[in-house]
Amino acid sequence: HVNPKAMLRASDVRKQLAKYLRRFGSAWNDTKGTRPSTNEQLSEAIRKCIVTGYFSHAARAQADGTFRTIRGDMTLSIHPNSVLFRDVPEWVVFHEVVQTAKEFMR
Repeated sequence: HVNPKAMLRASDVRKQLAKYLRRFGSAWNDTKGTRPSTNEQLSEAIRKCIVTGYFSHAARAQADGTFRTIRGDMTLSIHPNSVLFRDVPEWVVFHEVVQTAKEFMR
């Protein structure tokens, strides 16, 4: 059984991704059916789409091990249950902030 609402949502998401790929000059063209020629190009195009959509949730690592958001100048930490807790990246894009004793990204 196919859920019609879910299919419409998937179609909308695909259109949004196509719009962002065109905006960033990706080789992907929905009308011609072409795709980026390498997995690396596809990966880069997808990362650009995600960062565009979550720009306000991007943060950069600080020397003290915390992260500072690009917008809002908030200081956040990686949640201890995260796979990123041990291998801290220079940049992260997070979904939400959970506040306990500290403010954690998830």
